[in-house]
Amino acid sequence: MLENYMERELVRKIQLINTLWSQEEMTSITLAVCLNVTSTTIKSDVKAINTYYCETNYPLIVSSGTGYSILDKEKRNKRDFLKQIYNESLFVRACCFYLKSNFTDSETFASLEFISSSKAYELRKNVISYINELDIQVTTDPLINNECRIRFLMVFFQMKVGIDFITINPFSKQKIYELFSHFEEKEKCVLSNYSKEYASILFQLNFDRRKKYPLVFNKFWVTILEQTDIYKRLREPIYKYLINELHVNIQQEEIFYFALVLNIMNANYFDDIELLKSYQSYGDLIKNSQRLNYAHLKELFEVEFQHDFTDDILFESMLITFLRKCIFNLQSLIPEEHIELGNTARIPSDLVVRVTKIFEVWNNENQLNLLFSADHIKYLISKLYFLLQRKNRPRTIYLLTSFYTDYLLAKKVLTEEYGALVTVKQYDPRKNPESYAADNIILYDTEYSFLSKISSQKLQITYILDLPELQKIREFLFTYDLDGIEKNKD
Repeated sequence: MLENYMERELVRKIQLINTLWSQEEMTSITLAVCLNVTSTTIKSDVKAINTYYCETNYPLIVSSGTGYSILDKEKRNKRDFLKQIYNESLFVRACCFYLKSNFTDSETFASLEFISSSKAYELRKNVISYINELDIQVTTDPLINNECRIRFLMVFFQMKVGIDFITINPFSKQKIYELFSHFEEKEKCVLSNYSKEYASILFQLNFDRRKKYPLVFNKFWVTILEQTDIYKRLREPIYKYLINELHVNIQQEEIFYFALVLNIMNANYFDDIELLKSYQSYGDLIKNSQRLNYAHLKELFEVEFQHDFTDDILFESMLITFLRKCIFNLQSLIPEEHIELGNTARIPSDLVVRVTKIFEVWNNENQLNLLFSADHIKYLISKLYFLLQRKNRPRTIYLLTSFYTDYLLAKKVLTEEYGALVTVKQYDPRKNPESYAADNIILYDTEYSFLSKISSQKLQITYILDLPELQKIREFLFTYDLDGIEKNKD
């Protein structure tokens, strides 16, 4: 949505970098078709990117006789280049300025940017239009959820775009990190550095804005969160932390705000039955909420994919993680951590369309009026893909080779490597061909006429058993069919 308001030439450069980063190499003609521009424009953009955003004699994009590619992709950080482009956007800088000034003082912005007053006012109007699309209103009235959403949008810009307009002094940061340590110990989980940085800015915004811009929350979501064991445990330590920091009366809304931030953070909970009870209680509240109608959402997934997700822990966790970021309609304002860090998978585009449609139907039929993030949907799909692609793996490997020593070596190696997954046996030609089950696999070194009568899976190998050959065998033993999914090279 942000790119819809940015300068076209900057958006094009962002798209060019993203497109090339996900591919090994592309010609200027192919890139031109993807970005709906001419080959001349592609060449011009490549030159501009290498000139303005790269070190001298170390370009980002290089060309060969077969096309363009990213130079030293594995050594470089895509976010660093994208942040430079975002920073160059006058609209992005206008968003940051007006969010921090509560949409006032256009004259100051005009002076800072060396633009006319009329241009500054025009940008203010565009910024307001943009945030209205995000269900945020420009008003001094304490609207429900509005201040909370403004804060999350401000952090979105700082984390994704890289414009640091919210500062945290070292002492405050130390105190905030002490709160994180207490949270990790109390909840038996681990927080990533990215999550801590993200939450720290949200906490600092409370200190910066609490007097002028009070928080008002939707009672329905407040009730859900207040019933969680996590909230009940964290309420007191959060209160003590805020008392020590502010030395004033603490509003219940502030305690709730801090608990909300901690609840939506990405946390790796220890995989222990007793320790997971608090996380599961949170999931139960979401699943049992009549308004959210979790059962309806689950049914839509089952009908669309003809798959029973009953008692599937991964499916449930996947949806709960997705839905908890919908609290107060915040998901579209929260950067998806995996996407930001480049830990993403390329997934079939048809899956994106189908899953997006499911959420739209659920959203409309239950009148939830939620805004969804495309990045969060893609992350969810990267987990859903495994549930849909599960298959029955071979239970037995039969070794068929002309050389007894090859058989002995293969049995030893494969038993040591894959013995926990499969039984390794010698092929016995005396057995009835029908006794070899279809879900087993025969590894053979040369052609044998009787193999055509056997329904088992077959794989011809050299019996050299080097790493590529072992990997080929391992693919047959994997429980999931991963055709169509691969890691993005971000």
